[in-house]
Amino acid sequence: MKKNLPILMIAILTFGLIMACGGSSDDGTSGGGSSNSGALVGKWVSDSDNTVAIAFGDDGSYAIAKSDVVVAEGTYTFDGSALVTTPSDGSGASSAQVEINGDTMTTTDPDGSVATWTKQ
Repeated sequence: MKKNLPILMIAILTFGLIMACGGSSDDGTSGGGSSNSGALVGKWVSDSDNTVAIAFGDDGSYAIAKSDVVVAEGTYTFDGSALVTTPSDGSGASSAQVEINGDTMTTTDPDGSVATWTKQ
């Protein structure tokens, strides 16, 4: 587990950072309320570690799992390119830039770290 911790932390930080950049829209919608969230909704598996997955719900919720065990969950907003995640544990929002092409998602966090994900 310890050797996978850096990958898991990158996944958590990436999605947290993605969610923070998006913020909320002026009309108060978040997550599923965005017309751009449709492509994001579903389960995404990390291309660098197939035991790490994140699931985005159409209700604005997300969950990150490692080996099918949920390790983080919360809410998100997505405007089509900026994703901001807010963990339910109160640890603070994170953001990332997201590009989705078909079943491939590329996330870039503010420090430039890039991760790719495949939709399941």
